[in-house]
Parts: sequence; C-alpha cells; structure tokens
Amino acid sequence: MAKLTTLKRRAKAAELRAAGMTYEAIAAALKDEGLANEGYNRSMARLDSERAVKEIVRTTTDTLIVKRAEVEDGYREVITAFRDTMLMGDAKAATIFLKAYDSIARLHGLDSAQKFDINMNADIHATQSINIHSDLDDADLAKQIDARLKTLSAMQNIGADYDFITAQLNTPD
Repeated sequence: MAKLTTLKRRAKAAELRAAGMTYEAIAAALKDEGLANEGYNRSMARLDSERAVKEIVRTTTDTLIVKRAEVEDGYREVITAFRDTMLMGDAKAATIFLKAYDSIARLHGLDSAQKFDINMNADIHATQSINIHSDLDDADLAKQIDARLKTLSAMQNIGADYDFITAQLNTPD
C-alpha cells in the first residue's frame, strides 16, 4: 500500500510541476491532499517529480523500442515477400523492395542520401557498377531499377553466375 501511495504522490508531483507550480507549492498541495506527511518539503517534492518523469521517460522509451522493432519486422516481411518477384524483373516489386529498405534506413536514422557501389564480376569477366541514390523520385528510381534488372537478366542469359549476383545484391554493408 505504501508503494501505491508513493507512486500516486510522485505522479501528482509531476503533474503539478508540469502545471507550473513551485516545489514549495507542490509540497503544500500534496500535504493538503493527504499524499504526504507533515515532514514533506520542497526537496522531497522535487525528487518525487523528477523520479516520476524519469519513470515516464523509461517506460515510454521501452515502448518506443518495442514499437520500432515491430515496424522494422513489418518492413522485413515486405522485403521477403517482394524479393523473388523483384529478382524476376518486376520493376514495381523492385520499387517496393527498395522503399522498404529505405524505410528501415530512415528508421535507424540513416535517411541522408547514400551511395552503394556493387561490383559484379560475371563468368564473362564483365563488371557492372550499380549506384543507388535514395534521393531519387519514384519515376527515376523505377527507370534505374528497370535498367539494372535488364542488365542482370542479360548477364544471366549469357552465362553469368546468377546466384553470385543475387548474393551480392542482398549482402548488407
């Protein structure tokens, strides 16, 4: 029961502080409401208020971490769902696939324009360098993806090691 009273007192102290009251006024108000004894003073009101805010921040942070993980899992499911279709040459699937990766990057705070260079060496000793810029609009991105998929398809048709190429495309930095 004492723990419940302490939690109520701390919550009320934080609420009153957020309303702009001084710690002396908070101490007096809590005594008047029966949430604090006569020895309760401004220092105790400050500590109660600060502890309540820390607890709110901690629980909010924990909740946000869990929600962020759930969102990232959703994006990873999208990536998994569209991977094979993208590799078969579907430009829309590739756009969705890359947007999901971009969303994960933004989720981790990596939302500035980034450049990825992937060099693919095929059996025919051809090298294709791919640059992906996340600051492109959808039309430009779709054109670049379509061109890359056609190149990959051509390389596969002339004997390139397709598994090696797809592994290179799916390797995180």
